[in-house]
Amino acid sequence: MRGRPKKIPAPPDSPELRSGRGNSHLDQLLAMVPAGILVCDADERVIFFNRPALEMLGYEPRLGDRFESVAKRVNLIGADGRILPLEARPMALALKTGQVLRDVEALMERPDGSRITASFSVSPIFDDEGRRNGAISIFQDITTEKQARVALHETAERFHAVFDQAAVGILECDLEGRIVRSNPAFSRIVGYNEEELCHMTWGELTHPEERRSDAKLIARLFRCKIDSLHVERRYRRKDGSFGWVDVFATMILDPSGRPVSGLGVVVDINERKRAELELERARDDAIGASRAKDDFLAALSHELRTPLSPVLLLASESAADPKLPASVRQDFEVIRKSVELEARLIDDLLDLTRITRNKLALELRAVDLLVALRDALATIGPEFNAKIITVVTNFSAEPQVVWGDPVRLQQVFWNILKNAAKFTPHGGTVTVVTRVLDDRGELEVEISDTGIGITPQELGRVFEAFTQGDHATPGGSHRFGGLGLGLAIAHRIVELHHGRIHANSAGRNCGATIRLVLPLHRNAFTKKDDASRNASGVSMAPDAPERAAESAGRILLVEDHPPTRATLEHLLTRRNYHVRSAASAAEARVLAEQGNFDLLISDLGLPDGNGFDLMNEFRERYRLKGIALSGYGMDDDIARSMKAGFTIHLTKPVTMQSLNKALAVVGQKNPAS
Repeated sequence: MRGRPKKIPAPPDSPELRSGRGNSHLDQLLAMVPAGILVCDADERVIFFNRPALEMLGYEPRLGDRFESVAKRVNLIGADGRILPLEARPMALALKTGQVLRDVEALMERPDGSRITASFSVSPIFDDEGRRNGAISIFQDITTEKQARVALHETAERFHAVFDQAAVGILECDLEGRIVRSNPAFSRIVGYNEEELCHMTWGELTHPEERRSDAKLIARLFRCKIDSLHVERRYRRKDGSFGWVDVFATMILDPSGRPVSGLGVVVDINERKRAELELERARDDAIGASRAKDDFLAALSHELRTPLSPVLLLASESAADPKLPASVRQDFEVIRKSVELEARLIDDLLDLTRITRNKLALELRAVDLLVALRDALATIGPEFNAKIITVVTNFSAEPQVVWGDPVRLQQVFWNILKNAAKFTPHGGTVTVVTRVLDDRGELEVEISDTGIGITPQELGRVFEAFTQGDHATPGGSHRFGGLGLGLAIAHRIVELHHGRIHANSAGRNCGATIRLVLPLHRNAFTKKDDASRNASGVSMAPDAPERAAESAGRILLVEDHPPTRATLEHLLTRRNYHVRSAASAAEARVLAEQGNFDLLISDLGLPDGNGFDLMNEFRERYRLKGIALSGYGMDDDIARSMKAGFTIHLTKPVTMQSLNKALAVVGQKNPAS
């Protein structure tokens, strides 16, 4: 099937080709290959190169130059970072030993100092009598191509070695699409031998669903409407199975520029496709698992928060009721604190989920850090008092303004101070110091205690999630409680504020010191209410008065949890609100049609729908304002509440005081807003 190629002279001024042998049909084919080609004779002298070779080498060698001169101007750097010596170059190995090398990757350093990554394939050239009389090197720039695509255009007998030994499939088709030549690699891909392939067309090997599009592309290529094509295609093997190949095709032109045949390089990509499919499945599985985990945590949070809601409402109401005896109020205060602690643990779990998904949102503004610090101290104050812990503060000149989220910064201080109160024994001391680092434009906050301290082993993981130290290991006592999330969350929040946080301790029973540093925000002023927001992250007036009895309104309450619904209805009625309650969206629609309401307070998860749709509907039909009261408190839930038309989103459990403030804020809104 193979014949000796005829030599057809090329135009003498052809810019695409430099050859010392006279231009031939084969030369023109090689000149069109998008890869660089360099040929040396038995005396190691350059006898042929093409334009891509010039572009990759970075200069134009002279015909007749020894390969050694090319090697001196263009360095090849191996994987170990060293320049390959001449005798180790792929071309030198082929010339000296007749060795065939495929897909040898190396860093090519050109005369101007620029570098590209190239892939080399070399083979010796034999004459008709089997004598080695030179070598051919085919090299390709793979800097931006991860896989080398070696385009071998061999139609001459003297290049059969390269053609036959190529690791990729090569075939030549006539203008009718019939296969006139192919190499062993292509036979291995499709399962047909060379003789069988010469009685077939390319279309017979193509997947039936892609034959029409393939035919159009090949027709455009043969009419020279496109210079080349690169497609991924499914193909049919001899056994009837289908696989995937990467196809690079170009036209072979005669000296007048007319197409005479098409040359294709075919790469088997079945393994890559399988890997891609497995990667997609693994990605989908990971996304599904992550979504399932997030959904589970959200549902778990909702289920844990919902039964806490009536407890906290009643406890907070009773703890502040002057009609009750002081001892009873104190008991209710203990219940309130316990429920709020439980809610804090749930919040920590959700914050950890936000952190792992990189969705911990910040609402940034100019913040006087001392306001957040004092608020945190006031919150933890009762715990310090209960253990008779002395709190020493030493604050630098005020204000100390940073650009940050006041609620999140208060959360950082709350977590650190909470740990200090937890791990410091009765009668201990906690010291809080702030200092301005003028030379760096930063503010440092140092919180130290005289507690149990941190061992050197614990220091390395003190900011990791679910880490509580050796005292809380299965062999320890776990007498301090908690989930070990506070410092991990604080660490991430400080990082999001472009700050730093470190822990130090001299060891067990030597106390601990947490230092955090935040960049100062110069020439900024902070309003007092910037640091006062409710637990859901919605801005609220810190001193908003409770709604007066004479301004009480009509409230439609939608809550499917009977204890929470009964408790809210009771407490709101005590404040002279006119309350009608519903356990479902359907009941709420019936009540909305029967009476005029000023406000909707609704849970988000309802047995026959959701509070988002209900709020959107009632806002349009009845111009109602709304407060979302839900166990779902993720950022997406809050954003969706605002989009649906709720004015405020409160995350369960809430105190009656928080609900009072929310009612006051909603009452101050313009009905048309």
